[in-house]
Amino acid sequence: MTTREERGETPQNQGNTPASEEGSSFGEKVRQLLKEKGVSQNWLAKRMDVTKGTASNILNGKTTVTLSYVKSIAQILEVDVFDLVAGTEHADLVDVKDDTITECDEQNEALAERIAEQEAELASNRAEIKRLTTQREQLKSEHLEALQRRDKELEKLKAALEDAKKAAEVAKAGEANAERRLDEHKAKAESQLQALRDHIRRLDQQLQDALVETDRAWASCTTQRNQIQRLKAQIKELEKKLKAAGNTAVGGALLAGLAGAVVGSEMSKKSR
Repeated sequence: MTTREERGETPQNQGNTPASEEGSSFGEKVRQLLKEKGVSQNWLAKRMDVTKGTASNILNGKTTVTLSYVKSIAQILEVDVFDLVAGTEHADLVDVKDDTITECDEQNEALAERIAEQEAELASNRAEIKRLTTQREQLKSEHLEALQRRDKELEKLKAALEDAKKAAEVAKAGEANAERRLDEHKAKAESQLQALRDHIRRLDQQLQDALVETDRAWASCTTQRNQIQRLKAQIKELEKKLKAAGNTAVGGALLAGLAGAVVGSEMSKKSR
């Protein structure tokens, strides 16, 4: 890097900065500027945020003057950094300034490249945003169509539910009627069953009565059979007597009379 003197340039005054004399010290230039502004060294120290002793050492050359000090003083006194150090024992600090400018240029180039990259990325992002926006609109449209289809399906389901409710009510009413008819049939069947039971009881009673009559008739038949057996025995006995008496008309009449008397006697017993 070259200084402005090496390039043949002459420092220019800015504001109230006087033209520097060759060989003047940095401290003298600062004091001259303070005098022109009507401010003190203590005022400068306060603005630099340093102690009074540090400010005095800087102006008296008792401490190393850094570029940061020079920049701070130039900013406070509103002068150019190069003009502040030009022609002083700290003129070599301008190299730092030129280096800083070069570094800034390099940084600017890097920033320009980065800006170009970011602009390209921004364009890509915009294209992606546009694509995503289109996709979102498409999805929104599809979602809206899906919602409309769902609403239609819900309406159908509601209608089907109402029909099912009506059918259930009809079925319930039919079930109630069926239960009522079933109860009626059940009551009728129970009545018929009770009548049948009563009829069976009557038949059973009649059967019992018939059995009693049968037993009586059987007993009567048994008695009559026994009587017939006795009559047969008596008839045989009479036949024997008739044979002994001879076959005469008187004997036949006697036999017939005896037989009639026996039969009449048995019939009289039966009637009793």
